[in-house]
Amino acid sequence: MQTSMQRLCLSNEQIERLQAIIESKQNCKCQADVSFGTVWITSDDELNELRVSFLGDFELVVSRVGFTHKRRGTMTSVLEELKKICTEVGVPRIVIQSVLTPEMQAFCQAHHIEPDKNTTMQVGDVLVGDYYLMLDT
Repeated sequence: MQTSMQRLCLSNEQIERLQAIIESKQNCKCQADVSFGTVWITSDDELNELRVSFLGDFELVVSRVGFTHKRRGTMTSVLEELKKICTEVGVPRIVIQSVLTPEMQAFCQAHHIEPDKNTTMQVGDVLVGDYYLMLDT
């Protein structure tokens, strides 16, 4: 018996909600590009970015995060929106891929996003790698 992985993509409305969060919190204008189910939201000055995509129907991958203005709640608001999106489509897990900075590690810890013991390693003061958040879907 052969099964195929379901291909999920963010809807235009979901993309617009994420874009609006970034524009509001970062005081910038953004555009969204979609390629092969991956959404890349960048500001016009290219200083702010967010890249997300579904891996089948079992996780939403955040593979790129960069915001000019720190400590404005941008990523917290983005995470809350991503949780809503996952609930809407029945995806049980969010992965923050390739955590590399002390700030993103602290964000993950503060939001109970756990390091994956198989893909993380200690590099200086940072436990780098992938962090997972299991959702109640």
